[in-house]
Amino acid sequence: RGEHEYLQWLRGPEGQRLRYQRLGSCCGFVDPSLPFGGGLLDMYEVTYDGLQKPAKLYLDMYRREAPRAPAGFRLD
Repeated sequence: RGEHEYLQWLRGPEGQRLRYQRLGSCCGFVDPSLPFGGGLLDMYEVTYDGLQKPAKLYLDMYRREAPRAPAGFRLD
């Protein structure tokens, strides 16, 4: 739920709404502070009007921090 909410607020650099599709999970990592000692990242392909080539975003659903926008995007 948190990832989808984040993606609903994420915008292109001029405020364009994103279209996104989850591609799956990847990239296992170790973090002893998590209940299972680690996790996986979720991959999303995102695009918006005017973007020449879709971008891939890797989101961590296990750790909650203040949301930030990747370079070239913004949060509204």
